[in-house]
This record gives sequence, structure tokens and C-alpha cells, in this order.
Amino acid sequence: MIRTSLYKYWSFFLLLSCGYASAQSFKNKAHIDSVAQSGFYAILVTPELSAHVKTDFNDLRIIDNKANPIPYLLGTDIPLLDTGLFKPLKIQKNIVNDSGQNVLVIENSLGDKTDGFYIRMRNAAVSRTINLSGSNDGIKWYSIVENVDLEKRFIQDRDSFQEFISFPLSSYKYFRIIIYNGRNDPLDILSVQKRIQTSPVEKHYLVKNPSNSFVRNDSNKITWLIVDNSKNFHISNVLFQVKSPRFYKRQVDVIAGGMLAGNFIISSDSVVNLSLPIFNDSGFTIKIYNEDNPPLEVAAVSTAQNEEKIIAYLESGKSYDLELTNANANPPHYDLLSFKDSIPKQVKEIRFSNISKISTAVKVSNSYFKQVWLWPTLIFALIVLGLFTYRLTKDVAKRP
Repeated sequence: MIRTSLYKYWSFFLLLSCGYASAQSFKNKAHIDSVAQSGFYAILVTPELSAHVKTDFNDLRIIDNKANPIPYLLGTDIPLLDTGLFKPLKIQKNIVNDSGQNVLVIENSLGDKTDGFYIRMRNAAVSRTINLSGSNDGIKWYSIVENVDLEKRFIQDRDSFQEFISFPLSSYKYFRIIIYNGRNDPLDILSVQKRIQTSPVEKHYLVKNPSNSFVRNDSNKITWLIVDNSKNFHISNVLFQVKSPRFYKRQVDVIAGGMLAGNFIISSDSVVNLSLPIFNDSGFTIKIYNEDNPPLEVAAVSTAQNEEKIIAYLESGKSYDLELTNANANPPHYDLLSFKDSIPKQVKEIRFSNISKISTAVKVSNSYFKQVWLWPTLIFALIVLGLFTYRLTKDVAKRP
């Protein structure tokens, strides 16, 4: 009976310890500057901040001075394009033919002049080539542009993205797009839109990461660039400067975490800027296939991440902190996601202090005991443990 009671006390102590450990799960913090006026604020994700959180930001929290959670959204959760600037185009045909090609026929009923449109498709980290033709009757087709490359690109905050197809100004009543898939599965095309106002095209701004170093190795017609970042910065773009030769066209692989992150064709008539699914390894490898050509002379390698912001409603008179770095954190679910349309287009930025480690000193979650009860509870647990040991010793001594 005594053993059973002591066991219960001991289990209670273990649960308390687990609760204490849970409260200490975030390893880093940063203080947000004081709020002058209540409203929505945007916290810019710097490379230093990104080095302390996962690429999906699941281990980032905002808390107030009473440790209450503050809902937030990522800037990429909020639509950036003004839908009033676009007009949907009717898709007359959207099929996959016997050759495995996507064939779209788009109607431009009024014969409006246009020099491009946006194709929305499901996320797909693949490359394709397309041809575009025009027709006035839907029977006779005339070439407009050929061999247009659709590079590997997708986004993380939603399951589809828009690809802009640019071509010479045309006023055909019908446009036909053929996407060549080869022996691969077709793309999932959702809609086609054209811009109806002369407004700047949506831009994806990049934030440059701190400089890195790389080691080059040439072997068996392949050049290996082993890149070393000082920290686990988020990386969505890899850029490098080729010094020579003057003319080249090579296949390139980017390998991160031992896995292929992207495959590209680079050439001397374009800027080498590789757009990748976001990752945060401190080191990665660029593999350049030289075939029978001399190796590329790479002068510099740099990385960047897509601009990201943390947007939250903050109240004046309260203080706020960021909590960062938690390997076991689950994605937060906030009601704010249902009200993202209420967030103004222009949101004031607010800064945060330098990131520091959370002290390992005693910190108890509100869901457990207050700090004033911690030491009495620990002392009581030690007494229980001593009684348990004493009782067990006596029982062993009585045995024949």
C-alpha cells in the first residue's frame, strides 16, 4: 500500500518535471520594440532570424509580457496580387493528347491586344518547354513564339502558382498553348488570366544572405562546388558568377541534405540565378557537368532567401517577445488566417533586438505551478524519494 502511494507521488513529480521541460522547449528569444500605436505590424525575417527557425516557421511564436500567445501570419499567406488588375480568359480546350502534351485553347473573344498572360498551375518542381500559336478562326494556326522554357518553380504557402508567358503583341481571337511533357506526366492547369491595367508586375524580392566560402574540386568531367554557410540560413536562390569560358551551356545539380534540390541548365547568355525549394542546410553542393568542355571558372557563389515578414496585431502598452528554435514544435493554428483580407496592404514594420539564448534558469509554464511553488514541490519530491528508498532498504533487510 505504501509502495503504491509512494509510486503515485513519484509519478506526479515526473509529470511536473515533464511540464517544466516543455516550458523550456524554445531555445532562443528576441524582444520586439515597443508598440507606439495598436495595429498590424510586420517583422522582417532577417537572415539571422531565419537561421534560428525551420523553413516553415513552425517553431516561431510571439508572446506578450504575460506569456499569452499572439496570433500571426506570414506575409506569403496574404495575397499580394490585386485581383482587380486581372481578367480571366475562357479556356475552350484543356486536354492531354495522345502524345502526352498539354493542349490549351484560350479564347480572346474581343480580339484585345495582349503581350502575355498568366497561367495558374498546381505546384510542380519540373521544367517544361511550350509553343504558342494564334488563330482567328480556331482552325488555321500561326506561330507566335516557340521553345519557351518553364523553369522549375513552386511556392510553399499555397498549392499553386502563376507563370507569366510573354510574347510579341498579338490580337488573335484564339491562342493555343502546347506544353511538351515528353514521357513525363502532364501539368495540372487551373486557369489563365491577363493583366488589364498597366501596373508593375508582382516582384519576388530577395534578401541576400551573409557571404560564404566554397571549395572547388574537378574530377571526371564534373566540377564540384562545396559551399559552406556560417549558419543554417534559409536559402531559396543560389547565384554564382562565371568568369570563363566566354560561351557555355551546362547542366547543373544542387544537392542539399544529401538529396537533389534542383536540376538546371545554365548558359552564357543568362544570369546564373537558381531558384530552389527553400532549405536551410549550412552546407550544400553544386555539381556542374562539363562533358568534354573545360571546367567553368566560378568567381563567386552567393545565396539569398525570398523576402518574408511576420505580421501580427500588437497593442500599445504591452511588450512582446519572439520565441524561436524548437525541434518538436507543431504548426500553430490561428483564427487570424480567416481574417487575412482585413490586413491592410501597407503594414508598418517593427524591429526586434538581437537574438539570445533563453536562460536555463527556472521558468514554469502557466499551465503548471507558479514559480513560488516550485522549490517546495521539489523538496517534497526529494522527501518522498528518500522515504521510498528507506522503505525499500528495510524490506530488503527483513528478507531471509
